[in-house]
Order: sequence, then C-alpha cells, then structure tokens
Amino acid sequence: MAVRIPGGLRWFFNFSGWEPTKPEIMRAFAAIQEEEKTRIHQFRYQADAKASLVGRLMLRRAATLLLQPPPKTNIQQLNNNIHSEANSTSIHSNAIRFGRTDRGRPFIENVCGVELNVSHAGSLTVLAAQTCADKHLQLGIDVMPLKDSRVERLDEFFRLMRRQFTDTEWDTILGHPSDQTRLASFYRHWSLKESYVKAVGTGLNIDLRTINFVTHSPTSAVHTVTDTEVWVEGVTKDWVFEESLLDDHVVSVASSPSCQHSSMVWAEMKISDILPEEKDLLYEMSQQDWELFSQKTKLKPF
Repeated sequence: MAVRIPGGLRWFFNFSGWEPTKPEIMRAFAAIQEEEKTRIHQFRYQADAKASLVGRLMLRRAATLLLQPPPKTNIQQLNNNIHSEANSTSIHSNAIRFGRTDRGRPFIENVCGVELNVSHAGSLTVLAAQTCADKHLQLGIDVMPLKDSRVERLDEFFRLMRRQFTDTEWDTILGHPSDQTRLASFYRHWSLKESYVKAVGTGLNIDLRTINFVTHSPTSAVHTVTDTEVWVEGVTKDWVFEESLLDDHVVSVASSPSCQHSSMVWAEMKISDILPEEKDLLYEMSQQDWELFSQKTKLKPF
C-alpha cells in the first residue's frame, strides 16, 4: 500500500451517548482483529468496551480513508463530509492489518508515512491521524474530562500527584482562582504530557518532571490553541500541540517538527460513520459477541 492523500484527520465520538443495538455490536466486533476482540471482551464494564471498540473502528476507518486513491475532494472535506466519500474508497477495510508496538501503540503493517493514535476518557474517544512523507513523523493524542467526581479533596489529590509536574507547572495549576479551574488546568497539563510521551513512545515510566509545559493561551471550545511550548530536560523542543475543548473534555494532539500541518478541524463521528460495510468485515458476525457484551455491567460505579 502507498499513502496517497496528504493531510490528517481529527475525530471524536461520544461513546456514553451510544446505546448500541445488537446488529451494531455484532458488525463492530466482526470488523476488528481477533486479538482486539479478545481484549475488549475482557472488560468488565460496557462503557470501557464501547470506548475501546469505537477506537478500533475509528482507526480502521481513518486508515481506509487515508490510503485510498486521490479523491475529487481534499482531506478537509473528507473530515467534514465523511458520508459522501464512504462509497468512493477502493481500499477495503478488511485489507488493512494493524499491529502494536511493544508499548501498545497501533500502526498499520507494511505502510510507512501514516501515523494514527487514539485515546479515550470520560465519555469521549478521540483520534488523530496524519500522513507525511517523512517516516519519522511522531503523533500522539490524549483526552481528559475537565471534571472528576472521584476527586473529593483537591489538596490531597494534588499532594499525591505532586511528582508528576514541574514546579513551574504547579505554579500555573495552583494559580487558578477556584478548585474547578485548578482541576481543569491539572487535566490540561496531564493531557499535554500524555500526548507527548505517547508520540515519542517512551511511556509513562519516565520522570515526567523532565518535561515542562508552558501555556500561553486559555483553551477554547471555539478554536484550537497551538502556542503551548514544551521543554525537555531544560531544552525547548519545536513541537506543535493542538489543544481543544470538546464536550467538557480537553484534548491535546502532539506532533513532531518533522511533519507539521496546520491544525485540523474536529469532526464528530457517529456509529454509522465508522462501521464498515458488511463486505468489508474481517469475520462473520457472531451472536456470541452480542451475548458477551450484554453480560457486562452497564454502569460504572465511578
């Protein structure tokens, strides 16, 4: 396969608002690889299964779009009008095979120049996908809800998380006027760190205090913020961070300087946007997938 479309995609899906039907679940599980199906069936809660399942479907749909022959439209129109292009692709979903790095990062096997990453938290699953002629492109994404009902005492929570941020970052977080805005700033910084370490592939086993973020603009639900700086071990890095507010969640997309594009417009996906046609399924649909999903606990206690 060769990458044919330059550009990228930014998608989000509110999985908490998706009440899947039996045909949707059966088709969704038939559209993902066997090892992913096994992993998702091990989740205890339906919310976790939905979040992960949506992520796998989004990865496969994004790869299908980015690997298709040049369409009559550009990638931004694909992002905003996915329905009109759904039948124009000549790359079938079942022709794409995903692997995982030793740190669990998804990649398309036998393809260079495409980076895809997903994240889920709160009620959203988000995806960033980008193509680039430079095979060294690095891309990471993270999403965090701005509110957390599990946090009862903010001072105690911050004490436990003290070693995750630099003194400068804590000054920024604690400089906000209320508990609500301080917690939102905490999750903004956490999302930035997570997106960066996912992009570079080091995992969270590194000392996060060696990574220092300097924010200059407040996040916004209207436009994407791109002026945040990152310093690693005291040296500034020429990375771009796209920060957005989506449905009371903060999202950060980190991209390396080797292949930067202007920030993308976020598109909200529905299940009909990401479910492959039956001809593109990897396996026959199975009643057992529905039964296993139905047996999971519907509501999480937290």
